[in-house]
Amino acid sequence: MAHSRTAKDSAARLQKQAQAITLRIHGHNYRGVAKALGCSVSTAHRLISSAMAAERESISQAKADLVELEVRRCDAYLQALAKKVQGGDIRAVEAALKVSKRRSELLGLDAPQKAELSGPDGGPVTLNIQPVKAMNNDSPIDNPPEVRILPRKTPDEH
Repeated sequence: MAHSRTAKDSAARLQKQAQAITLRIHGHNYRGVAKALGCSVSTAHRLISSAMAAERESISQAKADLVELEVRRCDAYLQALAKKVQGGDIRAVEAALKVSKRRSELLGLDAPQKAELSGPDGGPVTLNIQPVKAMNNDSPIDNPPEVRILPRKTPDEH
């Protein structure tokens, strides 16, 4: 009997979450959702937050499943190309490299490379800003500012 009650409670909660999400989609704020559902504002917020968290989890799992499927496809393609690659077929090698690159991208194996601009001896980059002409005449604006791009400080430099 307790199992049946728990299932009914879960179904009722899912129903309330669906109603709360629908109300939010239609522009209601949390107070409006609470009023429409006959609950407190904090309960309305919890209903919506838990529904959104469940949706994010579902999307995350679907994404992980899709990545796994794509990686398996890449593995199958690489296996199909293996003999020709080992035989020195240039087109097969090129295809295998493309598949391998895609596989690495899917798995996040290629870390992004950080690039920073720096001036002489690693110092700041100095930009020379030319005087800007005033809107109504041809005289330059007095004292144009110097713009300097300074390197970012790392957390341990603060």
